[in-house]
Amino acid sequence: MENHHAEYPSEERMRSVFNLVADRVERRYGIPISISDVTDPFTGDLDGAEIKVD
Repeated sequence: MENHHAEYPSEERMRSVFNLVADRVERRYGIPISISDVTDPFTGDLDGAEIKVD
């Protein structure tokens, strides 16, 4: 049986991708995106005025 384990991107890569996506969404749609503490069990909050990512 093969040993499968997930490989996760580095913190640096995650930050880089977040910055690219956030910039694109903010410029295209005018919706601000931020990294913020979000109430459990959620990992994000989208209320139409802003997007928060935990």
